[in-house]
Amino acid sequence: MYILRRVVWSCRSFSRKMHKNTSFKSFIFFDLETTGLQRPIEITELCFIAIHKKQLLLSSLNSKKTIPRLVDKMSVCVRPVQDIEPGAESLTGLSNEDLDQHKGFNEELAKNVLSFILRQPQPSCLVAHSGDRFDFEILASEFAEVGLEFPPHIKVSDSYKAFKNLHQETVHPIMRRGEECSKHLNVFTLPKKVSFSLGNLYERQFGKEITDSHTAEGDSLALLELVVAKPEVLDYLEEGSHSMGCGSKNPGLSEVRTDPVKENGQHANKGKESCSKTLAVEIHEEYFGLLEKEGLLDNIKQ
Repeated sequence: MYILRRVVWSCRSFSRKMHKNTSFKSFIFFDLETTGLQRPIEITELCFIAIHKKQLLLSSLNSKKTIPRLVDKMSVCVRPVQDIEPGAESLTGLSNEDLDQHKGFNEELAKNVLSFILRQPQPSCLVAHSGDRFDFEILASEFAEVGLEFPPHIKVSDSYKAFKNLHQETVHPIMRRGEECSKHLNVFTLPKKVSFSLGNLYERQFGKEITDSHTAEGDSLALLELVVAKPEVLDYLEEGSHSMGCGSKNPGLSEVRTDPVKENGQHANKGKESCSKTLAVEIHEEYFGLLEKEGLLDNIKQ
């Protein structure tokens, strides 16, 4: 079964290379920690870990599949204007007080990020877990706020979708055949739900939790470890790559940044847009699901 799966992957890999011109020379794994889930969202910490594709593939051939020695890192803490939400503070361990002496996200930082990316062999691809849902638009909105945008040749790709697609094309077809048999026998079966969150992927692969989970560097390193362990996912990352968004899904940063800080030292929150009931429920469920898993619910005052 293992040999057959590798042959199928090789055939699909060859097919993708025949139909897709892009072949990235470097991958940059990154993660953001933020003020929370209520928009406008500000970055409180970011980390980029860059690796040449050749080094990544060589590491994946190593029996230990360890992270390559040759990686570039950039990790920065950022002071937000708004209050960090209690849930985010509990998860990340970052508070407004902790970040008070750090600089905010400014043009200098944005240019440093671009310089870091452009130092890597081009074309390069930025990879974030659930990036399409969160990280890409947040980062793009911070860039737009300082009057910069990502060059169109720099692509991004969501590793959540890539790992999910890899699973569906390798493991899941066998499950689907079983489901089809059940239909013919008029038997109703519930498919086993598989989580593709970064923490669950990591635990399934390595049998342990992520070290320094919910820190930008810890999660970026965990993602790199997963890709080294599963190099097949690179094809799916390339196939799903696209240009960075414009940040339109994170509106309101300008209003927040122009609001004066209150005299008593509290951070401005007037720019927070009111969200719909549906979005509020989604935010509530996502937050408290994470907090419950981390055992942090008791640390938050009701």
